[in-house]
Amino acid sequence: MKGIPPADPALKKRRRNGSTIPVRFRLASNLALPVIVIAVLALGTLLLCEVPETAGDSASAWPSWIARALAVKVRMTDVSDLRWYAVAGGLAVVLAGMALGVIRRRPTDVPAARATSAPSRFGCLWLEWMAAFVVLWAAVSARINGTWELSRGWIFFLAVFAGWAVALSRLAGVCDARRIMTGASIVALAAAGMSLYHREALGERFFQLPVGPVTITAALGALWAGVAMSWMLGRGSVARSARPYGTPAVVWAMAVLVLALWLLAAAGRRAAVMAMSAATAMTLAVILWQRRPTRRVRGAIVIGAVALVASARCSSASRASAPSEPRASRCASATPIGPKCSRKSASRRSSDSARTSSSRK
Repeated sequence: MKGIPPADPALKKRRRNGSTIPVRFRLASNLALPVIVIAVLALGTLLLCEVPETAGDSASAWPSWIARALAVKVRMTDVSDLRWYAVAGGLAVVLAGMALGVIRRRPTDVPAARATSAPSRFGCLWLEWMAAFVVLWAAVSARINGTWELSRGWIFFLAVFAGWAVALSRLAGVCDARRIMTGASIVALAAAGMSLYHREALGERFFQLPVGPVTITAALGALWAGVAMSWMLGRGSVARSARPYGTPAVVWAMAVLVLALWLLAAAGRRAAVMAMSAATAMTLAVILWQRRPTRRVRGAIVIGAVALVASARCSSASRASAPSEPRASRCASATPIGPKCSRKSASRRSSDSARTSSSRK
């Protein structure tokens, strides 16, 4: 009979926009973007490189077996310097895939960034216009202030990150966004688990590997705690019959939230906790602003936002006026859980006493 496709799955073809596309090629093109994005997130979070070891470093002290498994045989000044190029490499791969036709958006799938956004005065290119304005403003500011030699690297990576965001907003559909969020949450759980294990195994007080110092690790916990909370708030604001995700997705989001809060509590950074709280409050305010568009609710949101900004400014001013505690006193008052700080302070005190005795002699 005419019009019946061949029985062999490898030879099946479907007609799309007046042309025939093999089924395997179409499946590969649909999964290419989520795979690239998840790989970029994994490399940007966990990729390490080697650093020149000093004479006092021992082979067993750094890095541990987790860090050695993730390290690339590239010598750089810091263990996380290689991560900066993950997004740039991912953007190059995405652009090459677009040129070759491997990465394409399904015509029936609405981009995730366009599905929930209202029309603006800039049309559909509002993200592109904002990214170009920010990059141009940064370049002009660096030129005017005479800091171009110091700022050009940051401006380059700002442009790369903006291009990455624009590419994802243009190519990623709703189905791709679901796959990307699932894979990204797996990367976050793996990074948080390895960071907690590395800290407990070495008995250190602060985080070091594989994510990085305590500030970056706290930022990772704050980011994913805010994402999980915002996702659950958004799901709860939708009617029960229209919720697109079931119980397994809720359980997975709660697991991500618990581990992210554990990482955030272990890091003990107040700025990260404030950032997570602000992101959650902003998500709740946006939901209330759209779901209950009354003057009382919107007025309460505006007053709360003004009060929050005012309290943040007052607390920052009080911290700036308060006398800072010397680092040596903090090391001296450290608990026994931090052997690294105590070892450093003890070695410094012994070296200072040796120098003093030799000078007296």
